[in-house]
Amino acid sequence: MASFPYPQLDLSTTEIRVLRLEPAAKKEDPISCTLETTALNGGIEYEALSYVWGQEPPSQNIYLNTRAFSITPNLHLALQRMRCSSDSRSLWIDAICIDQSNVKERNHQVAQMRNIYARAKKLLIWLGDMDSDFTALIASTLAWGIAPNVPQWKLPEKNSSTIDAESRGVKKFSQNPWWGRMWVFQEFVVASGNPVVGIGGLWYPWEYVEHIPRYILREYAPKNDVNHENTTLAEVANFKTLSKVRSTYRENPGCITLDHLLKQTYGRSATDPRDNVFALLGLVSDAGGAFPVDYNMSTSEVYQKAMIMVFQTNGHLELLLYAFNIKNQKDLPSWCVDFSTNDWPESESFGKFQEILVAGPNYGFIRHVSESGSLTVRGRLVGGVDYFQNFSEPDTDNSQIDRIAIVDSFRRKMRDYEHAAYTALLRRLDESRIERILNGGEAWKTYFKGQDFSATKEFLKKAYKQNSGEEWTREDFPTDYVLFEQFFSRPGWETPWTRWSKDEGDALDRDSVLFTIFTLYSIATQPGPYSLLTTDTGYMARVDKEVEVSDILCTFYNCSKVAVLRPNPDGETYQLLDFAYLPDFDDNKLIPYDGGEGSQEFVLV
Repeated sequence: MASFPYPQLDLSTTEIRVLRLEPAAKKEDPISCTLETTALNGGIEYEALSYVWGQEPPSQNIYLNTRAFSITPNLHLALQRMRCSSDSRSLWIDAICIDQSNVKERNHQVAQMRNIYARAKKLLIWLGDMDSDFTALIASTLAWGIAPNVPQWKLPEKNSSTIDAESRGVKKFSQNPWWGRMWVFQEFVVASGNPVVGIGGLWYPWEYVEHIPRYILREYAPKNDVNHENTTLAEVANFKTLSKVRSTYRENPGCITLDHLLKQTYGRSATDPRDNVFALLGLVSDAGGAFPVDYNMSTSEVYQKAMIMVFQTNGHLELLLYAFNIKNQKDLPSWCVDFSTNDWPESESFGKFQEILVAGPNYGFIRHVSESGSLTVRGRLVGGVDYFQNFSEPDTDNSQIDRIAIVDSFRRKMRDYEHAAYTALLRRLDESRIERILNGGEAWKTYFKGQDFSATKEFLKKAYKQNSGEEWTREDFPTDYVLFEQFFSRPGWETPWTRWSKDEGDALDRDSVLFTIFTLYSIATQPGPYSLLTTDTGYMARVDKEVEVSDILCTFYNCSKVAVLRPNPDGETYQLLDFAYLPDFDDNKLIPYDGGEGSQEFVLV
């Protein structure tokens, strides 16, 4: 492909190349095409193809300007299916119309992709060849979609054979790679009019095909959840996202931000990981010239620019909370999200994320140095880790009960943690205040204001059954310190924690044990692995990574969580390790930028 002599484009204009697909009498006839250069505005009318490149290398030859030109098997099949018997057809296809070996041209053409697809007279979506299994699915789908409006339509009767075929068709359709392709997002969203979809030798209007995901979600998801034995419906769920963003773009394109799109497209595949960002820039109203498409940049540079752009647009740093997904790109700094991986939070987590995405003050509290990949953030030091215990998650379905056994096996370590935690509390609060909290009931409840104790209740139900052999049916689970103390004072009730306080040589007093028990339940009842730690300033926290004594906890201005940083050997920079859960801080409110006394800079790399 690299040796093909492409006709030169004027990169100072909006020129593009259009492929003229010559007719053929038979499918088996060699494919012959011609490239024509035209202005994007007011030039040749064309149709744009949306398809999957696939993992197979170019191995099928066509004739392009009378020269042999290699393309992938999937594209070769698509050209065969699109070719007319008597008339030529003008098409725009990225793999052929762009000189992929010319970086300057790729930059120029990719920057125009939105307009290329928006100005095409029709979008052609190629899903590939599908067999009789898919025919059974589409027959049921069309009947299901049309029947409500056409009373005389006779729904086909199903038997075991057609049901099995339809089920296989569901799998083939839902797992078609087109649904998860990155560039599809822009191509589909900006397309004018209704696309047509090529499946095998037939082309269906989009309004027909859009019934298929709805049919699958209606007929299969309620019965078998998303893990049907013949399919996973995650890919089909992308249909809802595509349709929603397309509708939003057509009604109000100015409201779509890069932050929104990055969250909507996580896990989509791209041959080049930089396209996980570049494929979205054409849809973003705030991209402008500040973030041009440039394939000379490394993946790390592109992802860092995307992060900084989101910070600038939103006025806060909440995207940092997702910098801990598994990184496929190994050269990313610790503060940068890997947008090429599918190890992102579930959609419900994004819902919570959206609720707190409220634009904050000017983003002047950060400074980015692209050469070193460093991000300087202003904030305040919470404290250094002075004691910790790391816990791993048991490999079992009954993790809540097994966590009791695991913690019980670490009784001595946990007793040390109780000492450390109570000592840390003494450093932060005077003893008279601790006494008021321990004995005040409502004061204790206020101290832990707004916490969700539903996980604690489920933990206690399972623990009670394990200890007593009976189900706990009453609803008076503890929601403050006094109720908690009363709950564990019931006859016959004993846990590893209450046994610790009776062990010979245990120097902890009753209040410190109960205080730490309650705190442990409030911060450590979620799945692990995790670390429990105390700081030299008197805080207790839970972190979902293993920590070290040298680590520090700090807050960043315009971020809602407490960060855990690990100093680098240079003594000046830090790795962003994780975000911690502290009962005193965890209320999902952005910490305002005040720049006052105690404010300092943290350089993340």
